[in-house]
Amino acid sequence: MTYQKNKRVICSEKKMSIKTCEVIIPAQVVDQKTYIVLGVARSGTSMIAGCLRELGIFMGEIVADNHEDPVFFSDDVEILKRIILERNNKYDNWGWKVPKTMFHIENLLPFIRNPHFIIVTRDPFDIANSMMKREAMPFDLAIQHIFMVYKHLQQFVEKCLAPLMFVSYNRVIADKEAFICELTSFIGSENLSKEQLNQLRNFIGGNYRSTSLDKMQLASLAKAKTDQMNLNLINQIQQKSIRVLSRCRDEISTIEKLQEEIATKQLTINYKSLYRWEEGLQRIPELKNLIELLYQKILDKLSYKDITTTEEFRKQCETLLTDIILVRYTGNRLLYELNKKQ
Repeated sequence: MTYQKNKRVICSEKKMSIKTCEVIIPAQVVDQKTYIVLGVARSGTSMIAGCLRELGIFMGEIVADNHEDPVFFSDDVEILKRIILERNNKYDNWGWKVPKTMFHIENLLPFIRNPHFIIVTRDPFDIANSMMKREAMPFDLAIQHIFMVYKHLQQFVEKCLAPLMFVSYNRVIADKEAFICELTSFIGSENLSKEQLNQLRNFIGGNYRSTSLDKMQLASLAKAKTDQMNLNLINQIQQKSIRVLSRCRDEISTIEKLQEEIATKQLTINYKSLYRWEEGLQRIPELKNLIELLYQKILDKLSYKDITTTEEFRKQCETLLTDIILVRYTGNRLLYELNKKQ
């Protein structure tokens, strides 16, 4: 079955009852493309990245519980430039999804081959609730962060000259078939099989879903309960722990920069976020020590004796990252309040 036939079936069955996507700048008819998924964290960017994976587009190494490409966590443009050029040489069509990419995307544009942007939107109330559940972020801080990100997205869209499509997460959930039709039209997929269509349908959902490739990895992890010394899986989990700890260090650096910037402002007790910020800063030495302690466990090989030990260590690293991110959010909130009153 060809893609065109599948496309007619999808569109005719649903009669395009609602529109899930809006193409601002049409896609290019070229053989090589780079897809960059942008949006607020918890807005559905993982869903889009996962759909692109299902369509055979390389979106970074598979991580069982996240569709972000960890190599793009860095803020160093030179490092990102090298990664982009390496991927260009290795893949005709590839992409990545890391929400904070938006803050330095303009510096990366000269190195991206035929960029195609997909921006995901979602009801801010829903995003904030998701942040509360997944990241323990207070609702008011989440809302503030969401609109700060949307402001940056607005500025990017005003300047963007590359192919650009907006996706409504809420509408996608309401009409999967319309979305599949519109997404495949934008990326120009051909020869879409019934299996691929079913994989897309099964992946799209209200909560995190594993892609068909993820499920293979998860199945291996489940099987590992009877094979605690599966070295391949131990290595995969361990590498994720290392990436998480690396991001912990990056977040600490961001907090220290925030601290320097806030120190230049005039502070009074009237700022609601001041107490939470100062309380968070008091924890920084402890959090930094924890990072180094966990790194030392990796060096001493105390974190990967077997599958269970390695997985528990990974969860410990994830918890530490959540704690550090919460401190950064309080700093972002305080800085926003300070700048607003100046």
